[in-house]
Formats: sequence, C-alpha cells, structure tokens
Amino acid sequence: MRCRTELQYPCSTQAEASDAARQGERQRLQTLIYELGIAEVNQQAPWTFGERYLYEKDLDCILDTSQPPLESPVNRPGATELAIAGIVAGLIEDGSTLQFGLGVIPETILSVLGNHRDLGVHSGTIGDGVADLMERV
Repeated sequence: MRCRTELQYPCSTQAEASDAARQGERQRLQTLIYELGIAEVNQQAPWTFGERYLYEKDLDCILDTSQPPLESPVNRPGATELAIAGIVAGLIEDGSTLQFGLGVIPETILSVLGNHRDLGVHSGTIGDGVADLMERV
C-alpha cells in the first residue's frame, strides 16, 4: 500500500483526557476518515470511461493489486422468471428508457425484448443482457 507521507491522524495519547475531549477527538477522526481517499488499483480491471479521472494526487492511500475482476454468476431462468419477463415485456413500449440492475430477472427481461425498437438504457449497473439486446436489435 502506498500512502502519502504527510498524513497525520489526530488522537490523544493522554489517558486522563476528559470525556468531552475524547468525544471531540472521535468526531475529528470520523471527519478525517470520511475525507480520506483510498483506492484499489487493479492492473487486471478494464478501463472505464467517465466524466472525471482520479489522479494519484487525489488519493491518500493506494492499494496496488493484480487479480481477475469478480464476475456475476450466470443463473438460468426458470418458469417463474420467464413468466415475469413476459409480463414486463408486454408493459414496455417502443422508445422506452429502461433502468436495470443485475440478476436473473433483469437479464431474463432483457432477453425477451428483441422485438422492441428504439429502447434507451439509463442505469448505474448493466449486465451482459444489455449488450446482447443491443446486438440483436
């Protein structure tokens, strides 16, 4: 782990400090923890584009790693998930903007939307189903 050397953590070493002083130090330490910038930099993680880049100078501590990113398990839909997907697909109109999470139900819904047109996606997380749908339509 690489940390900036000028980091200082305020805390008391005096056992006889008053309760009020200890409470004040706890609050200062909590504020410091909330403001502390810690990042894992994984050499095997894919590059993602965004509006803002983080630079080393933005961070207080960096943990360098090199391990395969976690993957969501692939779950096969059952009769219940397929029934839900059919109902939901019937409610989605062409030109709709969709928001999906991860999991077997969202992926199953996406798998049955191949006849829909001009769909938009606005989501913080998307699974493989979005890419599959984009390739089919």
